[in-house]
Amino acid sequence: MNDADARLFRTRLSEGLKQKPDYAGEYVAVGWGCCAMCFSLTLISKRTGKILKVFGGETGEN
Repeated sequence: MNDADARLFRTRLSEGLKQKPDYAGEYVAVGWGCCAMCFSLTLISKRTGKILKVFGGETGEN
């Protein structure tokens, strides 16, 4: 985990890598709240440690 997103969320992502794979026997889904109406989610490869992409953002109305 050595890209910018991985460094920014390293604690949450490292904890996620301790879990069993959720998808395709290789990927772990990791999510976290980023404010009152915001949620982010990513998939991490347990084999390589690379994150696919961080998805998320505001979930409520403005």
